[in-house]
Amino acid sequence: MGKMDTNLYAYLSDKSRSLKDMMDFGQAPLELDQWFRDYSMNLICVNEWQSEELFCTSLRQIFGALPYRKDKKKLREVMETDPAYRQLDRETYRVLAVLLGEKELAIQSEKEERKEWDMCKALEDIRMEGYEECKLNVVRNMLKRGMALEDIMTLAECSRELVESVQGAV
Repeated sequence: MGKMDTNLYAYLSDKSRSLKDMMDFGQAPLELDQWFRDYSMNLICVNEWQSEELFCTSLRQIFGALPYRKDKKKLREVMETDPAYRQLDRETYRVLAVLLGEKELAIQSEKEERKEWDMCKALEDIRMEGYEECKLNVVRNMLKRGMALEDIMTLAECSRELVESVQGAV
């Protein structure tokens, strides 16, 4: 057993809980308790995981990102400080995409063949697509309100070509 395995085993022995311990039955724990079967196994709650350095495989990146999946700013910070997120294998990229709720990235990884996948760039691309879509909506709304082309360009900080292309679609 290597050092990493020994550390993980020690961590699990110290921190492991049962599935029943991890469940939240709310107001009726006694009624549900009789129907719930708990099996002997080591379980890890990824929302509480703080020791991803115990892993020497791609699980390190998965367990390192999941606690921050609802905090996009912190998630981006974690990914930008660890160069491993810029060169993920296809399977790790796909797992992260699904678990982070980015189904489009998982679908893209099915269609394309690459040796390395950059999760940082993928998330930045999604953020920029959202920003551009928002800008188009702002321009569309300004046009519907009858604002002048020059005012729209100034307020939305966009080009004449963009305003005219949206204008043609409205």
